[in-house]
Amino acid sequence: MLLVPANVAVDHLALRGPLETDRIEDLQILSLVEALSLRGQVEHPVSVRRPLQDPPDRIVGQGEREHSVELTNLTFVDFRSDLAKVRQLGRRLADEIQARSDTLPHLTGRYVTVSSAGDPPPRSRKEIEVAVGLIASALQEDRGFVGEGLDLTNGFPQHMPPNGMYGSIEGVFVQVYPADQSLGMVPVIASCQAELPLAEIRESIRHRVAAKDDPRNEVLVMTLGLPDKPGYICPPDKWLFDFIVEHGPGLLPTPKHLDVVILHLWGTAEILLVYVRPGSTFLRHN
Repeated sequence: MLLVPANVAVDHLALRGPLETDRIEDLQILSLVEALSLRGQVEHPVSVRRPLQDPPDRIVGQGEREHSVELTNLTFVDFRSDLAKVRQLGRRLADEIQARSDTLPHLTGRYVTVSSAGDPPPRSRKEIEVAVGLIASALQEDRGFVGEGLDLTNGFPQHMPPNGMYGSIEGVFVQVYPADQSLGMVPVIASCQAELPLAEIRESIRHRVAAKDDPRNEVLVMTLGLPDKPGYICPPDKWLFDFIVEHGPGLLPTPKHLDVVILHLWGTAEILLVYVRPGSTFLRHN
């Protein structure tokens, strides 16, 4: 069982969006090629081009050979809708705080956390909008920040001062913390506790491989930690990748068409070879 604690951020702005699909796919394949190159698993020179028809998503050339590569992403949010809703709420709240900046000057140099720990988060668009409005209105009261005025002279106090705490609003626990004065904006960090059984992860991988097992595809790349169209990544994707590496992706039916299936953590050289058909020429064998 993979557990994401309630205090772990599930959203992080990695790139300024919006990102077009072509750009996301370029980021995906270029990160993979770099990872394989660092590991000495590709022949150089390497080239990447987009084919006239999809699938596949990209054609990767290695010396005299070309390989058809299909791209897909795997993220924690695929498994738990609560994470997606909390991320959506956090992004909307950040926009709302920006829009109300004239009435929230005390939030300069601070950041806001929203967590659905123990409570189901608002789900519908209407519920999210209501929650965002109520939270933004509550934040108009300057309650300082968590840790402000904390006196540790005689050790840790028995009770924390209430500074920066706004309690539960529409099932969302809201707090304010000190941040870097140079940010120029008020970040909103969303978090949500989630549990994910290994069996569910393995079934998702099997389903994804089966869906992409097409005669036009030679290689399937499943990427974790990939930015979405607004430019955000899901930090627990790193935990998901490590969990799969530690426990294994499970037994896969032998694909009919795919020669290679790769799990890759975007922006790193971390790779898990899920399946490699004997005799495949895509990967260089040291």
